[in-house]
Parts: sequence; C-alpha cells; structure tokens
Amino acid sequence: MSNEASQEMTLQQWVDRLGPNHRASKELLELQQQAKEHVTELQERCNELLSERRGIRYLVHDFHTKFGYPVHTVPHVPAPAAVRFRLKLISEEFFELLDATLGEYSVEPWQRQSAEAKVKGLIDRAPVVVDMLELTDAMADLDYVVEGTRLTFGIDGWPVLLEVQRANMSKAPSHLASADRAKVNLNVAKTPKPEGWTPPNIKQVLEDQGWENAHS
Repeated sequence: MSNEASQEMTLQQWVDRLGPNHRASKELLELQQQAKEHVTELQERCNELLSERRGIRYLVHDFHTKFGYPVHTVPHVPAPAAVRFRLKLISEEFFELLDATLGEYSVEPWQRQSAEAKVKGLIDRAPVVVDMLELTDAMADLDYVVEGTRLTFGIDGWPVLLEVQRANMSKAPSHLASADRAKVNLNVAKTPKPEGWTPPNIKQVLEDQGWENAHS
C-alpha cells in the first residue's frame, strides 16, 4: 500500500472513530480536500511553466506527432513538395496579416488577390533550391520580427499560442478521410477542420490581457 493510501486510511480510521458528524472529523476531511486541491493546482502550474520554458517548438511538436506531420531533429532539406507547402503556409498567414492591418483605400480587392495569386504561382512553379544557411537565418529573423510586432501591439503571445494549441489539438485524426490523411502524412496539406470544430477564442485571450474591444 502506498504512503498516500496509508495516510488516507489513517485519516478514515480517525473519522470512523470520531464519527462523521464530529466537528474534528469534518475539519480533517475539509483539510484533506484542500490539500488535494492545492496539489492539483501546483501540478497544473508546473505543467504550464514547463510548457512555457520549452516554448512553441514543443507545442507544434505535439501537433505534428498527433497528425502525422514530420518531426526531424537533424537539419536537412525535405522533398520539394514539402518545401512548397511550408512556403504556402507562411505566405497565407502573411496575406492574412495584411488583411488584418490594412484597409482597401489604396489597394483594390482584385489587386490584393492578384498579388497573392502571383506569390502562390511563384511557389508552385519556381524550382526548389534551398540554401540552408539563408533559410535558417530568415526563419530566425521572422521569429524575431513577429515577436517584436507582438511587443509593439502589447500582445502576450504565449497565452494566445496556448489557445491556438487547444483548438488545433481538439481536431482528431479519426476525422480525416483517407485522402486527407495521405496528404497530411506527405506534408503537403493542412489538417481539415472537423464538423463542429471551435476556433481559438482570441478575443477572450486579448480581453484577459486588458484589451478593450471598441466593436464589442
């Protein structure tokens, strides 16, 4: 029998001896419950601190592992299709960033769509020739500039990342059709959103950080 189980039995024996309605029994049981709650809170906080120390790499690692995307630990150049897929993901998010920050007074919608189409066309048709040193430097600079942008906007990115991770991990591999699963495993397609999927609640996270939404 474990020490914890032995202590619980000892406590239960005291309660049995005193009677469940005795004041001391009630106090002992209340203290036991409080101790369990404190232990749970400490464990949750330790997990949060550990995740934060590990950073976004470990969040994405869990996502890749769950859905079959590649996880490598030695630098190398992947297949051209995987390179194009990653470039498309980055360009897609860049254009979403433009949409989120710029109005249409100087750029007509068709011009915006044309620019995105040209970038996608470049990614689809240009030969894949990877310079690992420049690639690594560019990705580091992107990380640095993105974090600087968060600081400029006053956004604590870690709680946002955790909310995005919660939403992403709520997708289940069982929802993937065979064709979708094959494309994901080849690292050439995004994970489809299942029916009833709930997107990350970014608004709530920002409000928790003190943001006052003028449109709410």
